[in-house]
Amino acid sequence: MTGVKTAIIAGQGRLPAALAGAMSEPPLVAALDGFSPEALTVDLTFRVERLVPFLRALERDGIGQVIFAGAVTRPRLDPALLDEATASLLPRLMAAMAAGDDATLRVVIELFEEFGFTVVGVEDVA
Repeated sequence: MTGVKTAIIAGQGRLPAALAGAMSEPPLVAALDGFSPEALTVDLTFRVERLVPFLRALERDGIGQVIFAGAVTRPRLDPALLDEATASLLPRLMAAMAAGDDATLRVVIELFEEFGFTVVGVEDVA
């Protein structure tokens, strides 16, 4: 998808930097707090408890597609940090987390898509 601004939702490891280096246009790099990638500057750090404000920030930045790359483990959630919009998603996220990592990833992808982002694979952009 040429001409579409891309964000890498980066986890730990070398994959996010390798992916960013292979892309024709520099992506916005976002990382879950505590899971920064190696050898890559993070533009935006976020927490799960503030997922909706993070998604809105991506919208404001004109991001059209996102790629998940790198390793993350389930973060510990701090209920005191939840905003109202993200709190409304918590039952769905918690049910997915209880069902396992694959279910959690599926729900996270669904949430990004519900906000209008196209979720693409590494092979689609590099």
